[in-house]
Amino acid sequence: MILENLGWNAYFAAAYETLKAEDTFPARVSVVEKESFKITSERGVQIASVSGNYRHTAITRSEFPAVGDWVVVRPNPLEDEQQTILSILPRKTCFSRSAVTGKDRLGNAVMSEQVLAANLDYVFIVMGLDSDFNLRRAERYVVAAKSSGAEPVLILSKSDLSNETQTQVIELEETCPGVPIHVISSLEPSKLEVLDQYLTSGKTVVLIGSSGVGKSTLINQLLGSERARTGEARASDGKGKHTTTWRELFVLPGGAVLIDNPGIREIGVWSPSVEDTFADIEELANSCRYTKCTHTKEAGCAVLAALKSGKLEKKRYQNYQALAQEAGLIRTQMSTKIRSKIHEKQRKQGNAKTRR
Repeated sequence: MILENLGWNAYFAAAYETLKAEDTFPARVSVVEKESFKITSERGVQIASVSGNYRHTAITRSEFPAVGDWVVVRPNPLEDEQQTILSILPRKTCFSRSAVTGKDRLGNAVMSEQVLAANLDYVFIVMGLDSDFNLRRAERYVVAAKSSGAEPVLILSKSDLSNETQTQVIELEETCPGVPIHVISSLEPSKLEVLDQYLTSGKTVVLIGSSGVGKSTLINQLLGSERARTGEARASDGKGKHTTTWRELFVLPGGAVLIDNPGIREIGVWSPSVEDTFADIEELANSCRYTKCTHTKEAGCAVLAALKSGKLEKKRYQNYQALAQEAGLIRTQMSTKIRSKIHEKQRKQGNAKTRR
């Protein structure tokens, strides 16, 4: 396997030069299975695990390898043994979501970052034109994609099951302005040619969306073989009986890299940036009487005025507020973690001076 076909470029080559050690080689993580990893490199596909030092020094789970990560690997002299991952190369982009991992002493939810895929160029947001179609969810996906540093692309599947495709596309264009939208159907593989502009050699794409929207079917069509597991859709809700249960990296015949992802019905956005997706609300906010207006109860709030007049849709406003609140909560928790790390470092330095 040529590294360039896996997405290797000058950025990762430079990073590898600073982290490599003797007798190591670069590889890309293709599957994560609890404590072990499948890695792909010029040596083929191998099984690996992180080193003991890596496991000891990693502070959060997000620092462990994720699908799409480039890693520095030390080969094991015994071919049947697992290879050893020494470190991760700095991520160029990272698609994450927030996950509740517990509660603090006051009973508030503690959020942590869950990395779904790393080093992406595009995020294909796959949404069915059947009962899966949801403008509010599309907003959230787009915010998450933009926050990752990759470019979002909306893929509308199952066009053969909708009689309102044109109306749905217009609604989505108004909800997510500036984001490319493409309509596809598993019954018309020729329509997939429009995706070729993104699937060029060396580029990496991750597919996200609800379970059963056709992500695995799309991957099989692009690969030209039945590599991703699929199943017939249930008549009751249109969802697949058997869908992806783990993240996996595939290399397309043309050299692009495609990452499949288990179905996500709802997504908690990690470190969300809402300005681009809600540009209309941000523009209204510029006319508010107070510069730090929360758009909830202040007099002279242009956002609330637009909501009252019907210029701003209530559900869009509610989604905007929810994402803004999530952003505030996450930033507060991150600041607390950073302060804790600084205090811990200072404590250790103080103890070292006392010993001397």
